[in-house]
Amino acid sequence: IYQGLLIHQKNFCDDIKHRKLALICGFGAGKTYSLVAKSCILAAMNVGFVSAVFEPTAPMVRDILIRTYNELLDEWEIPYTFRASPLPEITLQFAEGNHTILLRTILTYQRLRGQNLCAAGFDEADVVPQYDAEQAQNMALARLRSGNVQQFYVASTPEGFGYCHKNFEKEAKEDTALIRARTADNPHLPDGFIDSLIENYPENLIK
Repeated sequence: IYQGLLIHQKNFCDDIKHRKLALICGFGAGKTYSLVAKSCILAAMNVGFVSAVFEPTAPMVRDILIRTYNELLDEWEIPYTFRASPLPEITLQFAEGNHTILLRTILTYQRLRGQNLCAAGFDEADVVPQYDAEQAQNMALARLRSGNVQQFYVASTPEGFGYCHKNFEKEAKEDTALIRARTADNPHLPDGFIDSLIENYPENLIK
C-alpha cells in the first residue's frame, strides 16, 4: 500500500494517534485513494473487528467506493470477499484473520446504532449539509469502542466554511488533526488537468 502513496497520503495513513483526522485537499489530489488505503491499514491493525467507510449517497458507494476498493485490493494483492446484500460490505482476509469494512451512506448514519466499530471514515463529508455531517460524526465517534486502534477519519474537498472547516480547524480539539494538500501535489494527474481547472472554474474556487 505504501509504495504508491504521495507525501500527504502517507502522513494521513501514518497518523493513528489522533482520534479525529482529516485530509482536506483539492480536486484530483487522491482523496478516495487515501481513504481506502487508510481503511485497509487500520483493518490490518484491527484484525477480528469491524470498521465502516461512508460516502454521502448510495450511488457514490456503488460508483466510487466499491469500484476503488475492487481496483486497489487487486493491485495490492489483498484477498477479500464482497457482499452486496442486504447492505454492502467487504471482508479483508489477512494471514492473522479477517476484518470487515461496512460500506454505508453518511445520511443513513442512524443505522450504526448497536454497532461496535474500531474505525470510521467519511469520504467527501463537506458536500453533506453541516448539521447532518456533524450528527453522523457524533454517531460514528460513539461507536468507536472496539479493536486495537480507534479512529474517525475524513477525506474531502473543501466546500466553503462548513463541516470540515468547523470541526477540523475552527473548533478543533486536542484530539484532532488536519492535513492539507493541493491539486498540484499529485504529480500523476493527466497533462492539462490543472490548466483546465484554472480555465473553467471561478478564481475564488481555484484558490
